[in-house]
Amino acid sequence: MEATLRARAPEVTDAEVTSLYETMLAEWSDLSDRIAHQTRIKWTTHHGRQPDGLSWGQIQERAKYQAELEIRGKYLDPITEEIVASQEDQEDDLYQQTLRTPGQWRETPGHVHVSLETQDLVKDLWEEESATFWMYAEALIEHLKFTGQRLPHTRAGESYEEVTQMLREAEAAYIPYQPRV
Repeated sequence: MEATLRARAPEVTDAEVTSLYETMLAEWSDLSDRIAHQTRIKWTTHHGRQPDGLSWGQIQERAKYQAELEIRGKYLDPITEEIVASQEDQEDDLYQQTLRTPGQWRETPGHVHVSLETQDLVKDLWEEESATFWMYAEALIEHLKFTGQRLPHTRAGESYEEVTQMLREAEAAYIPYQPRV
């Protein structure tokens, strides 16, 4: 719970975390008691007798679990959805920046969302090339589409040689990730 709160707002105070935790814990306790009581009534009606110790323990455990899910859903799910939406906005900003900025396709090709149309075009034009070449080709084609520039559609096309040369240069400068040990 604390990690979720701090992920949304790192400036949240310990007092705020504690307050929310106590609120959630109190609601969880009340809700699990209500669920257990309702389940006990249904169990008794169904079986015609009060549950034995083992059955009552199982009813209580299920009630606690169900109450936990409901309380998490009430308090934490909206925060998690907000965090995910914020992260998606940041990713979209990176994507837009990569497409908008000249040469950025070469620096951060992984930030580009590649359409199926672009994937097919790259495979058609450069099917014999390496995966690294394709990575740059897809990023460059998306950049060209985004900025309204001419795309190569065939190997005989005017822009094919120019784009291929740009991609060969990017591939030659590529430095694979080396983990630090």
